[in-house]
Parts: sequence; structure tokens; C-alpha cells
Amino acid sequence: MVHDSSRITIIAGHYGSGKTEFAVNFAYSEVSLENKVTLVDLDIVNPYFCSREQELPLKNAGIEVIAPSPQCRLSDVPALPAEVAKIFSPESGKAILDVGGDGAGAKVLSRYMPQLTACGYDMWLVLNANRPQTAELEKALEYIDVIQTSSRLKVTGIVNNTHLCGFTSADDVKKGSQLAHEVSKATGLPLICSTAPKAIAQKLCREEFDEPIFEIDIHMKKPWE
Repeated sequence: MVHDSSRITIIAGHYGSGKTEFAVNFAYSEVSLENKVTLVDLDIVNPYFCSREQELPLKNAGIEVIAPSPQCRLSDVPALPAEVAKIFSPESGKAILDVGGDGAGAKVLSRYMPQLTACGYDMWLVLNANRPQTAELEKALEYIDVIQTSSRLKVTGIVNNTHLCGFTSADDVKKGSQLAHEVSKATGLPLICSTAPKAIAQKLCREEFDEPIFEIDIHMKKPWE
């Protein structure tokens, strides 16, 4: 299990990194600790998978979901939910923010930079070593710079979520762990965990990893699945 002591955790990552899958699984993990949890869907610029697609099962698990209204979801002009403001109150409990996958998506966060800085936050960058945009150290470092510049916030941790959807293997997780360690060493950022679907996690030798293995369920499905 992975836990973040900060009250607000921002989950960022490139398209195809699996950041939304991680955000949803992390929300379930946090609520299992009997925490009050809110998942905020701020992935409103050219989203592919959206955590709001899992709104009903998340709410059934006791997780509040804040997302754009149905009327705004099909709009050409992205709209931020007014309810986001309440996560900055200490009484709101744990907040997990699922943000867009590029500089334009991360720029949404800059609107809340003063409140996030005042409250304290972590921003975890989800890396998939099988995505060409972040498959090498230099590209991953460039991406971190883009996210930090756009959001006006600092990345504070790395999550290895290397996968090939239904074709993911234990070797993919190991490859991603190696890249994530390189990024961690180059930036000084901690490697929070490596993720793996439960069936893959059972095949991993935990002693080969310095970081925790976070077992995930696959909630985000393609339309034809």
C-alpha cells in the first residue's frame, strides 16, 4: 500500500502513462485507510481516460468526486468546477487531483497555485517507460520541466507505472523501475512506488525493487472493452 501524508496529492502524467488509473487506485487505497477522500477530476483539456467515468463506483466506495458538470463536459471551453475550492479547507480530508497530461492540461493547476502552496501538497509524476514521450531520461526530465513551468508548482515524487495495457509483463515493470530510478537520481525526487496489475505483481521478485510495489486493479476500460 502507498500512502501520502500530505493532505493534497496531485497526480500528473503524460498521455498513456496511466495517471488516471493510478489516481483512481490511489483513491481506493486512501479510503481503505478510513480517510475522508475526494477525487478531483481536473483532466479537462483533451482527455482520453477520465476519472469521472468511474464516478458511481467511486461514490459507492465512499469517495467524493468533483468533476465538470455534464453540461460542461461536451463544451469547447473547459470549465473548472466551483466545488474545487472546498478541498482547501482542512475539514475536507484527503484530496487527490487528477490533472491533464501536457503543459496545457497542467496549466489548470496554476489557478490554484496560491491555495495549494498555502495548504501544502505533493505532486507525483506518473511515468510510463513504454511511451516515446518519456521513454528516455532526457525526455522525462524535459517533461518534468514542462509540467512545473505550466503549473507553477514543483513535482515532489515519481511513480513508475510502465505498462502495455493488456500486454503488460513483469519485464515492463522492471524496465520502468530502472528509468524511474534514473530520473530520481537526476532530480533528487523520491521514487514513490512501482505499480503493477495484481496478476503481474505476483510474478515480481520484490527483492529486486528498492521501492514499494503498488498493486492496482484495472478500472479504466476502452469503449469497446
